[in-house]
Amino acid sequence: MTWNNNYQPQYQQPQQAYTPQEETAPAPSFGQLLKAGGGRAAFNKDSMPGATVTGTVTDIKTRQKKEYGTGKPMFSQKGNPKYEALITVQTSLQEAPDDDGRRTIYINMWGVQQDAIRKACEAAKCEGPVEGDTFTATYVGLGQAQPGMSAPKLYEYRIDHKPPVSFTQPTGGTQQAMPQQGTQQPQAHVDPMTVTQLRNAGKTDDEIARLLGVQPVDVMRIPGRAAAAAEPSEPEF
Repeated sequence: MTWNNNYQPQYQQPQQAYTPQEETAPAPSFGQLLKAGGGRAAFNKDSMPGATVTGTVTDIKTRQKKEYGTGKPMFSQKGNPKYEALITVQTSLQEAPDDDGRRTIYINMWGVQQDAIRKACEAAKCEGPVEGDTFTATYVGLGQAQPGMSAPKLYEYRIDHKPPVSFTQPTGGTQQAMPQQGTQQPQAHVDPMTVTQLRNAGKTDDEIARLLGVQPVDVMRIPGRAAAAAEPSEPEF
């Protein structure tokens, strides 16, 4: 049996249809849109207008929204991904024995819900809620339905924002007690008459400083040192 070295297997990998809109795009941050965890949904189909959820923010994330029932990623009419923000807050609610009190608030980052959260950010003077803030969401009701679309759910949001601590500001006595570099130390009080008398007795400025317990520079500031050093003291009779 002989082999034909010119034989090359004709193998083609099956091609799959490529549909860009079936891929989930990476979600930008909350700040880029205005700007893991989670608990029970804060609101559901049975929520009545006026229902409110408030608590301390424990987690914030964004993701591409998916169609209810099909799980397919959602896109706008222009083909842009639609995103939603998930804000989890720690509340005091406990509707079941295993309820840890966490509630997740889902916010559509387009349309009326995006306008509502943007309004809350502007009122709080922040780019978005952060962990530790107090976040409140209130279900208002249904808005005006567009042709061929269901009525949007309207919410009001509130952010009690805690600005970060500035480490450049004085925080207590520790920083005030530390001497600042470049500042001059206060001059010690030196009696000029005493310095003159000691100079007349033949003491140098260094010796006078040691006797008075001051720095030599404080003694040198007293005038008459050059004359005292040049002229010998007159003997006392």
